[in-house]
Amino acid sequence: LPMPLEAPVMTAIFFIEHPSFPAIIMPCRIAFCKSTVQCLDSMGALFYNIKNRYGEDAMVRKGTEKDIPQVAAIYEHIHDGEERGTSTVGWIRNVYPTADTARAALEAGDLFVMEQEGAVVAAARINKIQVPVYADVPWRYPDVPDDQVMVLHTLVVEPACAGKGYGTAFVGFYEDYARENGCPYLRMDTNARNQAARNLYARLGYWEAGIVPCVFNGIPGVQLVCLEKKL
Repeated sequence: LPMPLEAPVMTAIFFIEHPSFPAIIMPCRIAFCKSTVQCLDSMGALFYNIKNRYGEDAMVRKGTEKDIPQVAAIYEHIHDGEERGTSTVGWIRNVYPTADTARAALEAGDLFVMEQEGAVVAAARINKIQVPVYADVPWRYPDVPDDQVMVLHTLVVEPACAGKGYGTAFVGFYEDYARENGCPYLRMDTNARNQAARNLYARLGYWEAGIVPCVFNGIPGVQLVCLEKKL
């Protein structure tokens, strides 16, 4: 199990109940870090147990085909809020994101989901692929190797679960994942209209390096806020 750059408190072998298969008890290597408990099950699948701000357990793991409908439903609920005027994200239904957005991430092995009591409550794509317009951004750390940059894409939280800290917890997972994979530089983006996301990222220590006008995933006229952080 690859470990974060910050040394864990303890690494040990335990027998635990696998969260996806509650009837099965299996050996699992667990590493205790600052905010998460990382587990490697017997099939080699990495998952993380996280507590939200109410102390409720949630798990971040790689997405599977069965997660696609739930992730797509989160996208639709966000589109609903945008169309009702109760939230502003800057996305357009049937353009971006769609079920195909989640499926492309799954096929690339980049889809991660947060599960709480069997339901997907958040999802994102995490990889080292930088959006082409990042080349036009005046980054604070401009000359870092691409293989040391981890990028967070399309982070979504089920609107019905807003305020429970799932977004903050997911970003914490993303940062731990970047550390484990030797990527001390973090980059992400959001629509300038999405003030809630901008506030969240600012609170978590992300710097707005620049705002780039572009067509983003088929959406014209986007002012793309590009953010970064060094771990």
